[in-house]
Amino acid sequence: MTENITRECNDKRIKYLPIDVERRSYSINDYTNTSVSMIGLNKSLDSTFHNDVFLLDSNYSKTFEDKTIKKHFFSSANYIASAYKSEWFVEALFDALQVGRDGNIEIVAHNASHDLNIMEKMFHKHGFPFFWDDTGFNNGKGKEGPFSHDVHDTRMIGQLIRVNEQKLSSGYPKSTLVATAEGLGIKVNKDMLHTASYDCYLTTRIFIKSQEMFECYYQSKNGLNRAANNNDYSEFVGQYAPPPKK
Repeated sequence: MTENITRECNDKRIKYLPIDVERRSYSINDYTNTSVSMIGLNKSLDSTFHNDVFLLDSNYSKTFEDKTIKKHFFSSANYIASAYKSEWFVEALFDALQVGRDGNIEIVAHNASHDLNIMEKMFHKHGFPFFWDDTGFNNGKGKEGPFSHDVHDTRMIGQLIRVNEQKLSSGYPKSTLVATAEGLGIKVNKDMLHTASYDCYLTTRIFIKSQEMFECYYQSKNGLNRAANNNDYSEFVGQYAPPPKK
């Protein structure tokens, strides 16, 4: 169904949190949060945490509920038994991240301001700090909010790909989640799009692949600098040349 992004790792602490929040409109200009998916990554970008949550507020969206039950659950009763009230979700996530975080966690999302704004409002609505320097919240047992202000928006990767593709074609490339994934050579199952779980999965793949590309760039840049300065040749000569005559 999807490529496994989990790898063996010793450090289980979360440094980056790719996230996707799905919303549905059940009346004009009124949206309901329906589901949230998260994949925690450590500093080495190994997967250490995965959580998919359906929110009970999704009852307001009959279409979403019917599709969700058909795809993921045996019945409406099974769905309701598995779904979270938003306050339960916030409290459980806050406690889990306090245990598992590596410093302040950096959120990763596609069009990140959308998901960040929803999550911050949800935390604050239920009295929990969101960012590490949030103050004046009664819940959380006096602990800091788990999140850093440093945010990684994978849409920016899509923008870079879009600019490059515009130079090579006469079309109008986009920086959507799908376009960004396909631009990086990631296969997309379009039947699974617009579910929090799959969109979060794609966001995670994009983030990891982009970081691997940056690493290749830095390695190659370092290699060019070393070649320009004759560093590698100097090391080779220093290691294998005969000792100087006295």
